[in-house]
Amino acid sequence: MISNSVSDLGVTVCGTVKIGGLPGYYCSPLYLAENAGFVITGVAIFLGVCLTRDIWPRSKSSDAGLVLLALAGVGKVAAGLSPANVDLTIHLLDILGIILGNIGMIIVGKALRVEARRVARFTEALGVIGLIGILGFLVGSHSGFGSLLERIGGYPLIIWAAVIGITLIARRNVATTASTDNDTQSRLQHTFVRAPHATGHLGVAPVVEGQDHPVGALVTPVATHQLELFLRVHHKLLVLTTSIVYLVGPVRSEHLSEFISSLR
Repeated sequence: MISNSVSDLGVTVCGTVKIGGLPGYYCSPLYLAENAGFVITGVAIFLGVCLTRDIWPRSKSSDAGLVLLALAGVGKVAAGLSPANVDLTIHLLDILGIILGNIGMIIVGKALRVEARRVARFTEALGVIGLIGILGFLVGSHSGFGSLLERIGGYPLIIWAAVIGITLIARRNVATTASTDNDTQSRLQHTFVRAPHATGHLGVAPVVEGQDHPVGALVTPVATHQLELFLRVHHKLLVLTTSIVYLVGPVRSEHLSEFISSLR
């Protein structure tokens, strides 16, 4: 981490190679994984910025910061597709991307100060740390701490993107769960509100009280009370069954809901 730069891990040969006119020994058996990591990280950052545009403040400064962050992603893709020993010029676009990305974080952080102070502070802090690290690397790349400074400059953007992404996913899952719970509660309330009307349309009153009803003429007062009790119990079982079906099988419960609606 101190003696080798991140780019050394992506060199595609094992042996003495001249990079930037300077000979050196390089050997990274997992160079394919490193370069693929560059590309995947860059694509993720670029798409992440584009797909989450609506959550960021609508302002010119915010737009500028997001453009810089997207360019940082492009720089990483370029570094992965062009390892240092293949095309150093294109590979070094990642350094430019790191600088732009850190500046972008600072700008976006300032744009967030009013709406989300904690996120703003977190974003600005990582941007400042990253900018100091990458500038230190450019000044002292050949010092004993050059590679460490490179990582201090490049990792903050990756950390920031990961934290923001995980936070957004977690909040979305919470919102989805809450929405599902509210939907279930709404359906249950819908059932309990509408179901009591169902027995009213089963002809209880005409059967019990209507003397002109064929059944009413044959029902004794005791039998009438028993019939009312039976229908009330039937109603409670209907509500309970409907509630269970709504919870266990919301799709199949549509038939029962339609049945209850038909009784209204």
